Amino acid sequence: MKLDKPVFETLVVTLLLSFCSIIYELTLANTLSILTGNYIWWHSWTIGFYIAGLGLGALKAGKKLNSWRELFWVEIGLSVLGSVSVIYIHFLYLIFYSYDYMAYMGGEFYTASYIQNSFYMKVFFFVFAQAATFLIGLFSGFEIPLLIKILKENTSKDYENRVLGFNYIGTLVGTLFFALIFLPKLDVFLTGILVAGINLIICVFILVKRRIKRDISVMTPCVLVLCLLLFLSYKEAGIQQTYLKIRYHAHRIITGDKTQFGQFLSQLDRLKPVERIKTLYQYIDVFEVDEKDGVTETIVTMDSNFQFSTLTEKFYHEGFTHVGINIVGVVPKNILVLGAGDGFLIRELLKYKEIETITHIELDPEILKLAKRPKFAAINENSLDDPRVNTILGDGFFYLRNSNKKYDAIFIDFPYPKNYNLARLYSVEFYKYVKARLKPDGFAILDTPIFEKKNFDKKKYYGQLIDKPIFTTKDLHNNSVILSTIHFSGFKKYLPYKVGGESFVVMHNSDRPFNFDLDKSDRSKIQKVTDIQLRTISDQYFPYEIGKKFVNSIFHPTILGLSEF
Repeated sequence: MKLDKPVFETLVVTLLLSFCSIIYELTLANTLSILTGNYIWWHSWTIGFYIAGLGLGALKAGKKLNSWRELFWVEIGLSVLGSVSVIYIHFLYLIFYSYDYMAYMGGEFYTASYIQNSFYMKVFFFVFAQAATFLIGLFSGFEIPLLIKILKENTSKDYENRVLGFNYIGTLVGTLFFALIFLPKLDVFLTGILVAGINLIICVFILVKRRIKRDISVMTPCVLVLCLLLFLSYKEAGIQQTYLKIRYHAHRIITGDKTQFGQFLSQLDRLKPVERIKTLYQYIDVFEVDEKDGVTETIVTMDSNFQFSTLTEKFYHEGFTHVGINIVGVVPKNILVLGAGDGFLIRELLKYKEIETITHIELDPEILKLAKRPKFAAINENSLDDPRVNTILGDGFFYLRNSNKKYDAIFIDFPYPKNYNLARLYSVEFYKYVKARLKPDGFAILDTPIFEKKNFDKKKYYGQLIDKPIFTTKDLHNNSVILSTIHFSGFKKYLPYKVGGESFVVMHNSDRPFNFDLDKSDRSKIQKVTDIQLRTISDQYFPYEIGKKFVNSIFHPTILGLSEF
């Protein structure tokens, strides 16, 4: 059936409006998930509040006599909300993050008042974040009823099913654009601004087609919104830099000895820009911190989670490699390394002449590019270019599942499991694949968050900084999840250990006991880890329970409690 031009135009408007609305919802859900580290929770709630807003908007729509004029004001509202929503969420998060960090710096991190106030701050963040989602859903909910009413007012035929059909098609197109174009190619800041421009174009269409009377009352908001979008587009990089600088430097500025809070913004202006690298998998942020002794520290984060510091990485990687190998008592010949795209872990492994081959699996090619920059290549000693190293781009989970090769040792260096995608790399299924890829006497070492309970024997811990004096039920649950998952994957021996503030688990495929003896261990390759820190390893105590209820599986995640929300 041939459509009249007004009907066709209205259906195209329907498609565009549903396209915009679903992208707003996806952008907010993605932003909240990355900021908080809890994908399932925030995606679920964001979808729920968005749908609730749609429902209420649909109930309230169409009460006015001029449907085109009502739609015009809806699109003006969405243009404003959509353009600033992502910026609003980022700076709202800074309020929560800054409070949380200052409470930690003030020594109140484990007090009852902190726990209570932290709950209130989480509620504050949740309510005000989802208010933005609800408002966008509310305004979007007006659109379809108004468009159906507009068609009924201008034609005797019933086009309600076509409006609904074009709405669903626009939603599909929006999700595809978001996944394939906007998210990989654009930052979420620019995505919100660009899509808001489409809503403004609909307003202009309404004016050009004379659907409503053109006067100063409707022309003025169009001009103002256009100015807002142009301003945000021009200042987008600056806004993002302001957020990143506050996110990574605010606590240093405010807690500095000679810095007054009134100088805060001027201090931010003098900081070097934070480099943000957008990849298919994550945000990589690189920034510098000038220490008091004149040394410049470079820090790298992934999705705002700390990855490494050039001043402390050697300590971490020595604990990972040399201490782990000393605990096992055997230097492996053929090794599989999962993650560790920065090359630092491989640098330490290459110090062993006994090691013949290192198969290296890294998912993100941008990490490898970063590792080969002159600054980082000098620190990792060009380890990724060593002839003994074979780097393969791919997913560690799928590599283990599809490979048949056996290794003497597997080193696993993944980000902590703060979302479902990462939690599968700490699952019982994953560890079963690890075990299957090891030789009968092989071992694996895993970097994982596991918590120690200290007894505060002054002689034992003399000279050490006690960074976490309280062992909580949450810590017990976390330890139980990690070690129960390893236990039920089939490993016969496993031992958690901690070097300073870094925790690891070594897993053995045989019954051979671990026997770490500091006096007999090879410390020739250890430079940063001290004898005092090494001596405490044999006395460390990590409380845990073994039970199937704790097992983390890709079908039943139990490890997602590590996020802030």
